[in-house]
Amino acid sequence: MKIVFLLFATLILFNNNFANTKKKKWDVKLEKTDSVCSIYKQFYKETEEGVVFSTVIQAPNLNKNELFPKCIETLALAYKDSKEVIQTKNEDNGTILGKGTFIRESKGGIIYVYKKCEHVIKIEVKEERCRVSIILNEYYEFAQGSKSGLKSENTFSIKQFYPFKTGIESAKDKVQSFLAINFCMEDALGVLKYFEHQINKQSNQEEDDW
Repeated sequence: MKIVFLLFATLILFNNNFANTKKKKWDVKLEKTDSVCSIYKQFYKETEEGVVFSTVIQAPNLNKNELFPKCIETLALAYKDSKEVIQTKNEDNGTILGKGTFIRESKGGIIYVYKKCEHVIKIEVKEERCRVSIILNEYYEFAQGSKSGLKSENTFSIKQFYPFKTGIESAKDKVQSFLAINFCMEDALGVLKYFEHQINKQSNQEEDDW
């Protein structure tokens, strides 16, 4: 439910016209950005590896041997191809490690922009529960002018952006910094939500099959 609310709040942030006669436009946008960030913070923690989004999923009707292949199946559905995503899997200790990529493209207008966030996904399976973690580390951006042909290409640490980086002064800079990487966090939560849905559905099916 928290994830659903977050996605709804994000839509409000991007689609609202931010009309407010008493406050400056960017101050109002920053308030809405901070509201979304406060919900994100319920799902992530900062580590030396990067920003880690995680959730523990309860599956009361699935033992470890049943839940492990279900997690592999769900990973394949979430990322379209488990062979490209899964790096290692160990059924004995219940761990699955993989690498994925979140991508956004903007083809309209005078500038073409391609953004991607490569990340690590870790799944830990135990009896009747699993933990899914997505580790965001780097953000890559390529831009090219449609008329000029000028190109720029950069790779940044996720922690270089708001709300992780301190010292960003203006409301406008904070909002624009957040918007640059919001898709990374939004997609990470989308994967966690998908895992919750798929595992809960399977667990409920086992309960009904008495």
